[in-house]
Amino acid sequence: MSITDPAAITWNAVATNLNRINQDGYGSVFFGEAAAGQKMTATVKHTIPKSGEDGESHLFRLDVEEFDAGGILLRKNSAWLAIRTDDGVQNAAAAGYTAKALLAYLSASSYAVVDKLIARQQ
Repeated sequence: MSITDPAAITWNAVATNLNRINQDGYGSVFFGEAAAGQKMTATVKHTIPKSGEDGESHLFRLDVEEFDAGGILLRKNSAWLAIRTDDGVQNAAAAGYTAKALLAYLSASSYAVVDKLIARQQ
């Protein structure tokens, strides 16, 4: 089962479809251009160790590049979700529970925790 193509990403209440532009055995890259001078790239990568070894990981990264009206790059913002299993073979259910617990915490109260994190609160 693969990630839906296009991937619909909402940034500041504006939905953008990111189309898959590359795929190999261990990942995919999605790209799209939003209104108001934004380019978005989503990268999915998997690290699969040799059978019986630990260190399996899965990464979803979103990069948003913002440009001014003249096409000059203003900034690039990035966010990652990394799921990794160490000290044993991955248990997909347990890895999923861990990621979903973090996502639920971060999205609670209209993403107040994310706002606090960006504001450098501890």
